[in-house]
Amino acid sequence: MSGFGYDVGLDAAGMPDLVERLESRRVLVTGASGLLGAGVARVLADAGNDVTTLQRRPSGVPGARDVRGSVTDPAAVEEALTGADTVVHVAAKVSVSGPEHEYEAVNVEGTRILLHAAQRHGVRRFVHVSSLSAREPQLSAYGASKRAGEDLVAA
Repeated sequence: MSGFGYDVGLDAAGMPDLVERLESRRVLVTGASGLLGAGVARVLADAGNDVTTLQRRPSGVPGARDVRGSVTDPAAVEEALTGADTVVHVAAKVSVSGPEHEYEAVNVEGTRILLHAAQRHGVRRFVHVSSLSAREPQLSAYGASKRAGEDLVAA
């Protein structure tokens, strides 16, 4: 479990449980310009947490500190992690098709960069949001990359 405690399964119904179980005040949410990431960041901010978001476009989450960048950019990751004690990693390369190396860069290497930086920053909890596609990695480059990201977090 990467030394971060426990993993939390996340779906729309599980977000209140996530907020209750995190016991955090300083949370980094990646991928907050997307539907799921923005929803998670909004719920956490509304619950009184100090939320920082990391994504390529503005998140639009009221009260959150936006860091514009990618999980593949170590400098942006370092800036976003400043002061965080919890990470909710939602960012991913998601599309119907695309070159395998693009999925690998974001979903595997981006996760690795974020995970290692979180360890250096003393982050206590790392919640990795994956995909059902990771259960059948042989079906797509996306599924394979999400499985590989899961394996990194679980190690």
